[in-house]
Amino acid sequence: MRRTALTCCVLVFTIALSTVANSESPPTSPPQWFWGCWVVKKLLPTSGVSGLSKEQVNALVGKRLVFGKSCARSGDAVAQSPVYSTSVLSDRDFFSIGYASLAQIGVKDNKVVRVQLTKPELSDLDFAGNDVFLRENDLVIEVENDYFVAERAKSEDAACTCEKASTAQESQSHACNDKAKTQSEMNACASDEAARNDVELNEVYRKLLSQATSQEEAVAKIKAAERAWIAYRDAYMDAMYPAKNKQAEYGSIYPMEADLLRAKLTQRQVTALKELLQQYGGEAGTSETVNPDDGSPVVASGKRKP
Repeated sequence: MRRTALTCCVLVFTIALSTVANSESPPTSPPQWFWGCWVVKKLLPTSGVSGLSKEQVNALVGKRLVFGKSCARSGDAVAQSPVYSTSVLSDRDFFSIGYASLAQIGVKDNKVVRVQLTKPELSDLDFAGNDVFLRENDLVIEVENDYFVAERAKSEDAACTCEKASTAQESQSHACNDKAKTQSEMNACASDEAARNDVELNEVYRKLLSQATSQEEAVAKIKAAERAWIAYRDAYMDAMYPAKNKQAEYGSIYPMEADLLRAKLTQRQVTALKELLQQYGGEAGTSETVNPDDGSPVVASGKRKP
């Protein structure tokens, strides 16, 4: 009887050791193939409750996602020195996120590797791609309970960059702000920054029109897009500061806040026009380009072909 009990105990202990030895340790970092540039291709049909409008879905399709160790990018949103976390979810764990199954997003296994951008802390609307699930050869991103497939971008894709702000402009802005002592002086600094961004925008816009001059239809569409952006910029600023008598309503700080907002919106448009310029084979200056295959930064400048 004792020998039988001892044998059973040894057998149970051996099985337990074997299970521990054969179990997979959770990954501590994303696999090497995760790094690089991806393109959002399509929305996946799932049983979850969608949190996006049709317009938001359409805006996500075609967006470039860059995952690098020094920077990450989702459309116009750029995160410097990002921090990623990696975990493994079971089918049940995954279902609890958005009420969809792994099978519905094309994962054949009963578990999936999840990669999250944990720092900086950004919502999935601010940074689509901050919550990623790895399939065999591509990615699935979750945005407001909707799931999108992202495929590897082509190696020559000009939009695979983590655009850095102009160092010269940053230096000028910091120098001005450091010297400013009164609200009037700070207002002047903000006005100068907005003006510098306007100059850069106009320069890139002129280059873009010049580069596309042989394509009459393209030039017309570029001009229409720029007019639409100007209307959007003005409407956005009016929505941010809706009062008729803005100076009385928002005080002496209003001119500074309005100019800084204008500068911010303009810089986003500069980035968008630079992408267009590269698409038409023009020079868009120097930026930090990410190798689409491994996410390593590559400094590049010059002409690119679409």
